[in-house]
Amino acid sequence: MIPTFLIILLSISACSKDKMSKLGVSEKFDITSVNTGTTYTMTAFYPGDAFPSSKVPVVYVLDGGSWGNMAAEALNDLSVNNEIPKCLLISLDYKKASGGSPRFTELVYPGEGIEGEAEGDKFYLFLRDELIPEVERNYACDTSERVLFGHSLAGFFTLYSLPDNASNLTFKKPEGQQTK
Repeated sequence: MIPTFLIILLSISACSKDKMSKLGVSEKFDITSVNTGTTYTMTAFYPGDAFPSSKVPVVYVLDGGSWGNMAAEALNDLSVNNEIPKCLLISLDYKKASGGSPRFTELVYPGEGIEGEAEGDKFYLFLRDELIPEVERNYACDTSERVLFGHSLAGFFTLYSLPDNASNLTFKKPEGQQTK
C-alpha cells in the first residue's frame, strides 16, 4: 500500500513540474547574484510554440517553485481567451542547496520594528541590476510592461518595495494610485 501511494505521489509531482512545457515553451537558467550571494533557478515560459521575436509584457513571479505553474496556467488561459496579450513569464526559484532558504531574509526590508536579518534591499538590487537586464538580453521584452507577483512573504516584498521603486523598475502601478 505505501509503495503504491509513493509511486502515485511521485507521478503526480513529476507531472506538475513539467506543466509549463505542456502549455507552451519553457527553459531554465541559473543566475548567481552578486548582491545577495544566492543562486536562483529561473524558468522562462511563453504560451506559444517559440519564444516571441517581438516585444511582449513580462511577468516576474517570486516563489516560482510554488506559484510558477499556477501563473503559467493563468497567463495561458487568459491569453488564449484574448483577455490579456501573451506575456513572457519569469518564474524565480531558489536553487536547491543545503541549509535554509534565504527567502526569509531576502524578502524582508530593513526598517523600524523589523527583527532579525532583513536583506530586501539587496534582493531589490538583484532584481533591478542583475535579473531584469539578463532577461532583457535574452528575450524580447516590453520594458514598459512589467508585473511583479508575490504571495505571502514575497507579496510583502512586492508591496513594500514598489511604492518607492516602481519607477526605477518600470513596474506598472494601478491607474490613479499615488506613491508616498
